[in-house]
Amino acid sequence: MVMNHMINYVLDRVVPHASLVMLAFAWPTLTFIKSCERVYYHFFAESMDDKVVVITGASSGIGEVRTCVTCLFD
Repeated sequence: MVMNHMINYVLDRVVPHASLVMLAFAWPTLTFIKSCERVYYHFFAESMDDKVVVITGASSGIGEVRTCVTCLFD
């Protein structure tokens, strides 16, 4: 029982600070990567106009939903 309390005490003291440190390092990196993706897709986006798309598995699940969404926006 005492061991459980010790483990909980240590985790309560360490985990919140470690999470903030990881967030401080990960957030700028992920933001940079997302910005690079936006720039890339802005300049190299391919238009789907006048293209034929084959959706396999369109009778159920994700394929069915994707087919409906594609038809709605055309």
